[in-house]
Amino acid sequence: MWKSKPSRIEFFNGATISFVGVDGNNKTMTDTKGFSDKILGTRFSIAFGNEISEISENMIEVIRTRLAEKVTDKNGNELRNIQIYDLNPSYKTHWAYQRYFNNLDMDRRKIVQRVIDKFKIIHFHFSNNKFINSEYEDILASNGERNKQRFMHGEWLDTYEGEVFKSIRWETFPNIELMDFCVIYTDPSVKSQSKNDYKASSLVFRRQNKYYIYAIRAVRGTSLDMFNNIYDLYTIAKELGFEPELWIERNGLPDDYEEVREYFSEQYSWYCDINMDNSRKGDKYDRIESKLQPINEKGNLIFNIDFSDTYEGELLNSQFLSFSLHSNENDDIPDSIHGAVTILETINSNKDLEFSMKLIPMSTNYI
Repeated sequence: MWKSKPSRIEFFNGATISFVGVDGNNKTMTDTKGFSDKILGTRFSIAFGNEISEISENMIEVIRTRLAEKVTDKNGNELRNIQIYDLNPSYKTHWAYQRYFNNLDMDRRKIVQRVIDKFKIIHFHFSNNKFINSEYEDILASNGERNKQRFMHGEWLDTYEGEVFKSIRWETFPNIELMDFCVIYTDPSVKSQSKNDYKASSLVFRRQNKYYIYAIRAVRGTSLDMFNNIYDLYTIAKELGFEPELWIERNGLPDDYEEVREYFSEQYSWYCDINMDNSRKGDKYDRIESKLQPINEKGNLIFNIDFSDTYEGELLNSQFLSFSLHSNENDDIPDSIHGAVTILETINSNKDLEFSMKLIPMSTNYI
């Protein structure tokens, strides 16, 4: 016998199953604070994480610290606590591959052998599941080669060369005081369903002719999710000592944009001073390829390595390297970065000094 609550099942013997979301209070997959608040102070004997290819390593670390419940069998023998995770394999740069196949921890140091000896990896093929619809194989077979490799064969993807963007340049972010200006640009999406385009926001810095992508946020969600992401990036920029210009593309603006903007401003006591980009964009492929590809080829489009193995980093890597004229992959992150680079290209230095975009004191190098 058992009884249930919305996120908890309690059994007659005192055992419980708790269900905890990892959305970080509607923020991003890398925001651990809201998630930590839900489970800190609790103890578990078994932890199961579903589709960890979309969960950050930081969150898994939080879960690991909660596996402290002492459990015994009927004879009083202590049982070992267990972590169980599943996923559709992603790129081999993903933290899960690094941990369970290359046996490297969060700091990319070798994990001690006694811990490695406890790992058990089980590979499943879609044909192992007798409950899958018979037409599902045809659906998977119609996907591109990379998606077939992931979802049909359950295999990890090697880093590969893209058709337009040959590679992504991940580097340690330089001294933030060297940056001239920064922009947060959002490529919105009218729809909120999980299968639609992403609402993508990018925090991009400029130093002379180089563009540094410090962080990105992307969500297939509501307008409120989008504003949470913008505010998250804004907070990051402020902590770095910058007052970023905020921009959003008018094309694809959600119908409830103004309503949610007003609500968000009241809830967070933050006036969302977001500029509207009314420029005529033209063909998306042409504008992204013509502007970003030459910058990237010259090595002047640089991505912060600190988020390379996060959910957002994997998504960015996939969208850039998959970008091509006939690709069915989403390209909202490249489009967001295109918008940020375009704004940063057109910023007039005198205007910026009047606007006081930079909050930290300028050294004589900038005057």
